[in-house]
Amino acid sequence: NRQLGEERNLLQARLQEVSASSGTVQQRDQADTVHTQELKRLRQDVEALHGQKEQLRQQLQERDREREELQQSFLYVKRQLDKVQMRQAAAASSPGDGERELRRQRDVLGGVEEERSRLASRLESALREAEKEKAYHEQSLERVTTANSRLMEERDRNAAEVQRLSRLYSESVGQLRGEADPLGVTGIFRPQAGAPEAEPEELAALRAQIARADEALQRREQENESLKNRIRKLAVA
Repeated sequence: NRQLGEERNLLQARLQEVSASSGTVQQRDQADTVHTQELKRLRQDVEALHGQKEQLRQQLQERDREREELQQSFLYVKRQLDKVQMRQAAAASSPGDGERELRRQRDVLGGVEEERSRLASRLESALREAEKEKAYHEQSLERVTTANSRLMEERDRNAAEVQRLSRLYSESVGQLRGEADPLGVTGIFRPQAGAPEAEPEELAALRAQIARADEALQRREQENESLKNRIRKLAVA
């Protein structure tokens, strides 16, 4: 009975240590919840960036088509000028017909130059807009990368804390389960003076509480591993 009382006292002391560690684990659990929400927000930011990237790609394709149209317009103007020069040379013997043809060709040339100016203005505006969007996407990507690095550092700190708590708890449970000498270094059993006798049921209840705390720590390690996987997926995305 005295030995059971001493074992009960040891279990109660270890249970207090585990309870204190559980408080720290709960704080870490709350921090991990915040980190999970932050990861979800970052995932949404990354998906939005991918969508904006695709939209920008389509806009650049449209700008390429407009540039091709502009080049075709320039070639058309050149061909029209060549035709005007040839017709001026051919109509040198008939001034009246040559003047009419020249006016007509000038009208055509004026329309072509107006269209060329319009396309050039559209192209310049499109290029400025594309440059603004590119700068915005680069800033957004830098912000996501910085936040991801911060979360990875916090994850490493959490993992180190969980490992420390796990070692502390494993050492405590190991001592209670006979991994260490329950009688002390000298091998002499020292019961506490006036310690009440402990019942086997009470000791079993204390062991069950410690086992539940052990399961809680294992779940915390599993959740931490899940957090690592999420961060890896975010880094690859």
